[in-house]
Amino acid sequence: MLPDGRYSAYFQANDQDGMGVIELNAGRLTGGDTIISYFGTYSQDGDRFTASIRTERHSSGHAALFGHDNVDISVTGTSKDSTGAGTGHVKQLPGAVFQVVLVRMPD
Repeated sequence: MLPDGRYSAYFQANDQDGMGVIELNAGRLTGGDTIISYFGTYSQDGDRFTASIRTERHSSGHAALFGHDNVDISVTGTSKDSTGAGTGHVKQLPGAVFQVVLVRMPD
């Protein structure tokens, strides 16, 4: 199970990758990177988790990972101790596969 806290998020979609920081807190997910904010919800059942994430651009700069600033991502995955990995899909881009690895950051 993923404990509440901050996580480094490493993600990949199609042939591009990126990283950001995600905060998990009592079923709510927030975070971002240099140009995009993330927010949504997550739930856990033992070592399995699901998340529903929305992205929005907060700063000008390079193109977003999906080529779209505002997307809805659904993720399912597994966790062990304070790490997790999952695969998801982007509602606005059928066929795009999203992969993420979460590593808890020290408090």
